[in-house]
Amino acid sequence: MPIRLPASLRGRLALLLTALFAALLAIVLLLQAESLRHARDAAKARALDLAQSYARHYERLVRDHLAMLDILLRLRGLGPRDEGCEDALRQVVAATPSLINLAVVDGEGRLRCAARGVVLSGAAEDAARRVLAAGAPMLGMSGETGQERPYLALARPLAGEDRRPGAILAFIDRDWLNAHFAETVPNGVVLRIFDNDGMFVVRQPDPACCVGKSGLHLGGVGQAIASGREQVTQSLWLDGVKRLQADIPLRQPLAGVVSIGIPEELAVTDAERDTVRLAWLLAALCLALYAVSWFFSERVILRPLAALADGARRLREGEIFHRIPPLARRGEFAELACDFNDMAGSLEARDRRINEDLARLRLAASVFEQAAEAITITDAEANILDVNPSFCRITGYVREEAVGRNPRILQSGRQSAGFYRAMWDTLGADGCWSGEIWNRRKDGTVYPEWLSISAVRDETGRITNYVGVFTDLTLRKAAEEALRESRERMVTLIEAVPDAVFFKDGMGRWQVVNSAARRLFALDGVAWQGRTDLELALFNPEFSGEHMACWDSDEDAWAAGLLVHFTEVLHRPEGGTAIYDVSKVPLYDENGGRQALIVVGRDVTELRRNAGELERRVAERTRELEAANRELEAFSYAVSHDLRAPLRAINGFSRLLEEESAAVLGEQARGHLARVRAASVKMGELIDDLLELSRVARHEMRKEAVDLSALAWEIADEIAAADPARRVEWAIAPGLAAQCDPSLMRAVLHNLLGNAMKYTSKKALACIEFGVDASGGERRFFIRDNGAGFDMRYVGKLFGAFQRLHSPSEFPGTGVGLATVARIIHRHGGTVRAEGCVDAGATFFFTLP
Repeated sequence: MPIRLPASLRGRLALLLTALFAALLAIVLLLQAESLRHARDAAKARALDLAQSYARHYERLVRDHLAMLDILLRLRGLGPRDEGCEDALRQVVAATPSLINLAVVDGEGRLRCAARGVVLSGAAEDAARRVLAAGAPMLGMSGETGQERPYLALARPLAGEDRRPGAILAFIDRDWLNAHFAETVPNGVVLRIFDNDGMFVVRQPDPACCVGKSGLHLGGVGQAIASGREQVTQSLWLDGVKRLQADIPLRQPLAGVVSIGIPEELAVTDAERDTVRLAWLLAALCLALYAVSWFFSERVILRPLAALADGARRLREGEIFHRIPPLARRGEFAELACDFNDMAGSLEARDRRINEDLARLRLAASVFEQAAEAITITDAEANILDVNPSFCRITGYVREEAVGRNPRILQSGRQSAGFYRAMWDTLGADGCWSGEIWNRRKDGTVYPEWLSISAVRDETGRITNYVGVFTDLTLRKAAEEALRESRERMVTLIEAVPDAVFFKDGMGRWQVVNSAARRLFALDGVAWQGRTDLELALFNPEFSGEHMACWDSDEDAWAAGLLVHFTEVLHRPEGGTAIYDVSKVPLYDENGGRQALIVVGRDVTELRRNAGELERRVAERTRELEAANRELEAFSYAVSHDLRAPLRAINGFSRLLEEESAAVLGEQARGHLARVRAASVKMGELIDDLLELSRVARHEMRKEAVDLSALAWEIADEIAAADPARRVEWAIAPGLAAQCDPSLMRAVLHNLLGNAMKYTSKKALACIEFGVDASGGERRFFIRDNGAGFDMRYVGKLFGAFQRLHSPSEFPGTGVGLATVARIIHRHGGTVRAEGCVDAGATFFFTLP
């Protein structure tokens, strides 16, 4: 019957590999077992042969020494009482390298003579007694002869002429014995010879470690001595080496054991070589099998399986989008790949649905936990299953206190039983209910809330749960009340305002209007609340133009984004027109969106009429002022020309009279002429100062940047040149500048620096300083001197025309200079003041904007 092979490739390959490996394993096991058995048997045989060879050799050595003792006894006739015994023994010991000593003992074991006079050791005496008792030669115990080398005692019985027994003892040198065997022991092999008491006699190699010591504790030695049979064992020696051990008991007169230890690695060398050859054969077979298996399994099995395994791994790691490429056109692997891809597609779809469900669940859980509104979930009997944190925050109940209880714990008693019956009827019919309700917190306070309840049904339509969502209306109620009160206050306030005031929302719808605005637009009887200007233009056609204009200006205000002003002409309901000054303020929310527009309109018709009258009056005053200026200019011209002519004539004739008639004029007359001339000069100076003061008032100012430091130095040089004999120290700060009229500022500095020069005339060294003081945030220019100064009680008179604090005889002048300075500074919009102290100088401050 033919063998039916598996139909699948996987089964055939498994069968082939199983058969090959089974055959190979059987061959290897048989060869290895046979090789090891032969190797062990051969090693045991070699170990026994080697041990027997050493035992025979050891026996020959001992028998040679016994033969030597026989010859010695026959030739010498030694006995226990032989007087030449010691000499004979010394001669033999000297001629025999293997002997340490020879001794003769009597029948009681006492020493009678010896080659070397020593006392017998316990081992020698014991050997002698045993020989005497047995009446046959015996290899005795090993020991030492005093200070001599270690020995092995060999005893042979003898009989003297008096028929008293005795014995001769030969002390064989154990070192010689070990050296004798040293060259015969193969490398790696250990030779051990023990006496009948298990003491080491020979140990090669390394005799020093053991000779003279007991070996009964070593494995196999005691058993061999006790049983007297040959044995071969395997044991681990004290040096850590596992050896094959052969033990050969010795025959009489010898006593003891010859033991050979061969390391296993030497004993089974041939088996190892066979095993190595077999291993190479196995390796070759495995390589060949691996090559064949690799070729077929890699292409036919491993690659498809690897692709399937990789796909399964990636699928397990969450790569549900991974697909296995086509592994073959047909066969099991192609079907597996197709099934795998179908499964992955199904898992992908299911995972997508699961993720969507999880996302919805997470979102629902997040909404439930983070919702600002309180949420309650109950079962069909209205027992609370869960509440969210907002429920706990609003009601004061913790989750554990609420779960399992009925929402009736929140009832305040303000709603009747009929209210709740109607609520449940609506829930049962519509599946939802919402409304305002009053509930009670855990601490007993009652609060309003907006409650919405929804019924949850299963697939059969049966109600399984209720979900209640409510919001605490306490703050909203308070805000509504505050808003109502605020609105009432605002309405009261704007009603008290005589101007037209109205508010619009961000969409332009009218919200609040005071009575003045209602009268202005004739809104009584018009539904204006919440309507835009476009709508009011239809509902209030009489004022459609005003509403359209208001709409346009609203957009201008929103575009400007700040307070804007308009002037609009409106017709009055009673007839005629009115001019209104309109202000509009746009308000925005935090996001920049339009929130409200405040409009205030003031009737300025009468104000405009009064402003026209005022402008007319100002024009008349301007014309009068211009005429006065022209008259002042004519007067100045007349003064300049008409008054100067008589003064020049008086001064000229007085000088001529003084020069030509000086001889005929008396002293008094000449004094009168001098006074006339001085008065005319002073009158000229006074006229010049008055003209300068008048010119300051009429001068047209032209402000520009002026270097005050340079201008001051120029004036100082002019003043110093007029009186070169004076010692003056000038301190003019550099970089002083201002926006001012150059010619007028020259007059200011000329007057102030000139006064400083004049009022320091009595000082040996005059100090005049021009600088600026910026303390206090304002620049104040100053001119300081160390002259006569003044009394601060009269500082108010300094800047008045014709006001003087010093007599003309002391310091000449007209009293107009400082008045001119004050007028120029005031025309520039600045201020001027002075500080001083009598005989300590003065400081004049002025500011320029």
